[in-house]
Amino acid sequence: MTTTELTAGERAYFARGYLRVDETRDRLHDLINANVNLRDLAEAHGLGREALNRIINGRRRFVPKHLADTVADIDIDIAADRYPKPEPYLDNVTLDRIALGHQVAVASYDKPLYARALYKLGWTQSRIARALTMSGAKARQAIEAEATA
Repeated sequence: MTTTELTAGERAYFARGYLRVDETRDRLHDLINANVNLRDLAEAHGLGREALNRIINGRRRFVPKHLADTVADIDIDIAADRYPKPEPYLDNVTLDRIALGHQVAVASYDKPLYARALYKLGWTQSRIARALTMSGAKARQAIEAEATA
C-alpha cells in the first residue's frame, strides 16, 4: 500500500511512528498458544495489560513502535518457561462455600473445574453461571468439556 492509498488518519499514525498491528497481534497469539501468562509477561516487560488486550481482541489497528519492538523481541520458549499459565485447581473448601451460597472469587482459569463440580452436585447451568460470574455459554462449554473428556 502506497502513501497515496492511506487515509489521513493512517498517515497521521505513521507520521507519529506507529506501525500496523498485524505482526504484533500474531506474535501475541503465538505467546497465548504457548500458554504464556500475559499478565505476568506484561508486568515484567513494562507493557500495559489493557493495551495488549485491545491488540489481541482486534480493537487496535496501529501500535507504537516501542511496543511492537518489545513484543517482537520476546522469545516464546523463554516466556513460556518464565511466565506459564497456572494449572487449574479445585479447592474443596472454596467449592463448599460456593455450594452454600457464599460469594467467592474464583480465578478465571479455575472456573471450568468449579462449573463441572457444581453441575455434578445438581446445579443448573444458569445457577452455575451466576455463582461463578461467567456467561451461560462459558458455563455450558465447561460442563460439556467434561462429557467429551
